[in-house]
Amino acid sequence: MLKSYEAIYDHGRIEWLTDQPSAERFRMLVVVEQTEPSTSEKSADTLLADSFAVWGHHSFKEVTAMIESQRNDDWSK
Repeated sequence: MLKSYEAIYDHGRIEWLTDQPSAERFRMLVVVEQTEPSTSEKSADTLLADSFAVWGHHSFKEVTAMIESQRNDDWSK
């Protein structure tokens, strides 16, 4: 009998997202769900374009300068 369990496979480790199988040893059939690339794979320009309404009409260079300025303010406190 087949029963489905949802899990994430990460660098050789399985993290169960739902109930896990009760047996200590079992045979598995693995089906991999293809997903969109993670945001870490997107370019900074793409991320800026995706969040256009958040940053307003600023260029990547302007947004970077604003973030750097805020970071300096936070660290100097």
